Amino acid sequence: MRIENWSLSRHLFSPYNAPEVATHHLMGIVYGHPVYGDGKLLQISPIKKIENGLVVTRSGGVYELGKVAPDYEAQFPGARARLLMSLPA
Repeated sequence: MRIENWSLSRHLFSPYNAPEVATHHLMGIVYGHPVYGDGKLLQISPIKKIENGLVVTRSGGVYELGKVAPDYEAQFPGARARLLMSLPA
């Protein structure tokens, strides 16, 4: 699965949070999800870890990170790197 136009959110559809927050939920447009059609805006299960460059959620989902949401990147420059550095491997 892939998530595009993503940002970090603490709660469902909440305002943005900095990448270093303790609870990591990604919100974005998903592709290749077995339940939801391509292009669905979702908040995914909390992130458990990064494995082989992919985000693994607590529910077992595995996501490739696509592009960061432009507004989120503007607010938190380097969001992808900051997220990856803040997660356990």
